[in-house]
Formats: sequence, structure tokens, C-alpha cells
Amino acid sequence: MSKDSTEAEVMIALCARLLEDQKTAFIGFGMPQVAAILAQRIQAPQLVQVFEFGAIGPTPLTPFVRNTMGGPSNCYRSLAWTSMNQIFAQAQVGLVDYGVLGATQIDIYGNVNSTMLGEDYQRPKKRFPGSGGANEVASFCWKTIIIMMHEKRRFVPRVD
Repeated sequence: MSKDSTEAEVMIALCARLLEDQKTAFIGFGMPQVAAILAQRIQAPQLVQVFEFGAIGPTPLTPFVRNTMGGPSNCYRSLAWTSMNQIFAQAQVGLVDYGVLGATQIDIYGNVNSTMLGEDYQRPKKRFPGSGGANEVASFCWKTIIIMMHEKRRFVPRVD
């Protein structure tokens, strides 16, 4: 790894390299968004991004707008706007090649947590913007890519 690159930047670049041209990818919040934008700019210009809230095929504008999924810059030139039900139905019948998800924790069985930290769901230590459909994405898409920071605290015996 170059001293000029952060660990997150390297993981985003590696994730982007996995995304193929002329494929469809269900894109999660955060690093998956950046990886998909990079893939479109570098080697997969005809990658069709699909967002949970219904946008299909956007060409996001850069600079990237952080902490937003459905903003106008991130959904620029979307080919279609549908609903969450329609997006998941398309994934369920096999029309979405990749699911690209961020995660907070992963356990030894491959269970992914992107929802919250802590024992009590009603009063978590911290709540995150996920999961928002991560289970459906991981279950319905042909291939699933999980991208998260590699910190010891994120690899747990059992996800919260």
C-alpha cells in the first residue's frame, strides 16, 4: 500500500475492480457508493447501479456527496425511478448481478451487522443507517461484496 493511500481508499479501489462492465449492482450506503462511482469512471462505464429506494442506473456527479443516498448529485441521470418493492422483486428474480454492502461487524459464520451496536435493539449504544435491505441484497443478488474497515473490533464471534 502506498503511503499516499489510506486503508479505506485501497479497499474502495479493490472493490471497484471487482465490479464488471455491463452488469447490475445493488449499491449500499457509504464505501460501496464510492466504489461503484470509481468503477464507472475507471473500467465499468456501463455498470448499472441500483439503489434501494428505487433509482436505477444513475451516473453520480463528483465530487461525491457524503451521507446521502438519494440526493440529486448521486442520482443524476437515473434511467428509471421505481419503488423499493420493485427493486427487491428484480433482485429476487435474478436481474441484479452484484450486491455491494457496507458493514459494521461480521462474525465467523459470515453474518453481517450494519444496523446497531449493543445488546438492546430499542436502546442501542449506536444505531447506523443500515441495514435497509442488506438481508435481501445478500440473499437475492448473484454475488455479494462486503466492504468494511479491517479493525479487530469489527470481527466478532457473534454480531450484535
